[in-house]
Amino acid sequence: MEAAALLVSTLLLADARPAAGALPDGTVGRAAEGGRLAISADDDDDDDVVDGVADVEDEDEDEDEDEDGDDDGDGDGAFRLEVVIDLWMPRLEGDFTDAGAEIDVRDADVHDTEAVFSGALALTRGRVKVELRGFSFATEGADTAAEAFTLGGLAVAAGDAFDSSFSWWSAGAEVSYEFLRPHRNASNGTDFSLFLLASLDVQSVTRDIANLTTGAPPATAREAFLAAEFGGGFRLAFDARPGFPVFRRAEVSAKASAGASLPVGDGDFGSAARVEARFTGWITPDLAVYGGYRLVGASLSGEELEMSASLQGLMAGFRYEF
Repeated sequence: MEAAALLVSTLLLADARPAAGALPDGTVGRAAEGGRLAISADDDDDDDVVDGVADVEDEDEDEDEDEDGDDDGDGDGAFRLEVVIDLWMPRLEGDFTDAGAEIDVRDADVHDTEAVFSGALALTRGRVKVELRGFSFATEGADTAAEAFTLGGLAVAAGDAFDSSFSWWSAGAEVSYEFLRPHRNASNGTDFSLFLLASLDVQSVTRDIANLTTGAPPATAREAFLAAEFGGGFRLAFDARPGFPVFRRAEVSAKASAGASLPVGDGDFGSAARVEARFTGWITPDLAVYGGYRLVGASLSGEELEMSASLQGLMAGFRYEF
């Protein structure tokens, strides 16, 4: 009996003693509860290692996105509304055609530079931008003909006094899509993008001329036409240096498009074109001012009027984003 009791006591002591290899250094001989604490500490260390690897991977992904600058390119997908108003200073360049003869706009004295207000309302979401735009131009002239010409069926002899006027208005829409962003770096605000565009404008031109010497009835010609164009452009934006006055961010952009003009009434297809370049400086995150150059041209052969002309000149204005 004593031998049996001694054997049972020996087995119980062996089961209660923890294995030395199962505990970290300095914990050999602790109670079973201590053994559990040591194992828990080992698990926390493993979790810290896993979290550290995940953090490094996240940082690498962020760096990759900053370098290529194009995670998905659409941001949060929110709509942005922008109002654009500028003062454009164009003059009319080109020729009128009457019975096969070309008459320079200078000969008809409708060549003066005029101040024109133009505007646009733009809605942007991600890479897509829709812009509603328009302008209205008008000029008048009065002169003595240096040489004879006929315009709109009205004959003006050399030395005759005449007065004239010309107007051109346009309203339409442009849709653009940023198809490529070869460089975009969030760390310094640099953003370079290329975009394609398509536009459709309704335009109307009116020309009047009267011979003051002969007193003949004035000749008036009016044409309305559609201008459909395709083209593209680029934008380069970057943050200004902290010490740079006034502007916190700057943008350089340019676009060009070409297409066809179609008279609303009788006539033949012509051509249409538009070129624009501007420098923009952002004063606040929502307000910017800009300056640049704009050209709007058309070759039109309608029932009453035939011309190949353009409006071109400098512009300056502001943009406000809601």
